[in-house]
This record gives sequence, structure tokens and C-alpha cells, in this order.
Amino acid sequence: MGVAEALGVLIGILVPPVVDKVQRAEWPAWVKLLVALGTSIVIGTATAAATGELTSAGDWWGVVTAVFVASQVAYRTWWHRDRGGQKEAAGQ
Repeated sequence: MGVAEALGVLIGILVPPVVDKVQRAEWPAWVKLLVALGTSIVIGTATAAATGELTSAGDWWGVVTAVFVASQVAYRTWWHRDRGGQKEAAGQ
């Protein structure tokens, strides 16, 4: 993992609160996925550009992937609301 990918991971951890401000609960899951992917592509591209990694598709894609994966892990770890667990806790 290079510097650009490591920076992408760090930035990706901060993506879920940004995406949460844009997304709506009533949107279908596929729309939410597209928003998360689009956000990761934009932020990953900006990160790759800032670190000089836009020279090849492989470098760019590595940074975008790092941002997306880190954002998904951070979301599932800290921001995800477990709807099933809430229902069980409420006795439903």
C-alpha cells in the first residue's frame, strides 16, 4: 500500500458522515450504493490527484477502492443502525 492508498483509507473513514447528509432513508438500497460509489470516486480521484497518482488507471483505481472500502468498513462499524437489532431490543 502506497502513500496515496493509505491517505485514501484515512479519508475514507471520514466519508460516512458526508454520505449520511446526502442520503435519505426512503431511497432504495441500489440508489444508496450509487451515492456511496459516486462519493468514493470523487473523493478518491481528488486524493489521487493531490498525491500525483492520476498517472495510471491502476494507481487511480487503487485509491478509489481504498476510499470505498474504508468508508464501508467505517460505516458498518460506527454509523450503521442495525434495524434488526433495534427491533429485537424493542421486543418486536
